[in-house]
Amino acid sequence: MNLDALFDLLGTLGTLGFPSVLAVLTFFYRRAFKKQLKFSPALAFAYSYFNNYIVPLHTVLAAAEPLRVDGRPVEKVFIRIPPSLHEASNQHLDIIKQDFQRRGHPLDEIAVETPSGKRTILVKTLPDENEEKVLFDIPRILATTEPIINDTLGGSREANKKKWMKMETQEINNFTDHLTSLIEKNRFENRIKLFDTDVAALTLDDDLIARKRAATSWLRRLLDFWGI
Repeated sequence: MNLDALFDLLGTLGTLGFPSVLAVLTFFYRRAFKKQLKFSPALAFAYSYFNNYIVPLHTVLAAAEPLRVDGRPVEKVFIRIPPSLHEASNQHLDIIKQDFQRRGHPLDEIAVETPSGKRTILVKTLPDENEEKVLFDIPRILATTEPIINDTLGGSREANKKKWMKMETQEINNFTDHLTSLIEKNRFENRIKLFDTDVAALTLDDDLIARKRAATSWLRRLLDFWGI
């Protein structure tokens, strides 16, 4: 919805005697507009990650010949949304791999040939009789936000823990929201799934996007309908 159409709508609601609705809509519109103007490095990282990693993998998943891992067809790729920037790092991924190794179910890492070159992805084997394969990735590009926050605040997490954690949460949310928007805009949600559980708990039924959509309030749905 463009600005002229939005103001026409707000004006009509006000004329019809809905001042409270008008005030609410104006508030949310201004907040959304300010949010759009605010630069966030996580937005750029989400865009880069989507185009350079998700799009090539989706091309393979959507091909006529299904992707196979150990002879088994794979239809989905799961992307983990980490609860902290540290959990998006290579160091934390090593910890996850070590944990799986101790459990006797080591994670595999394979290279998938895509039209844009090879893309590496992690493989979890479900402990069931079928030994189904679950392909997932942790967007390690998100960990790059950590030194940016350090530079912005002039110190590490320990120097200003409250502000640091607030910015960390904001950047993870920005990354998630923008990545979700790109997935939905390109209609990738059937093959590209997001999850926020521990990797050990990941199943083929995880779907953070669908869960968030179901939990969306009636007001948010109304604002989305109007493009606000």
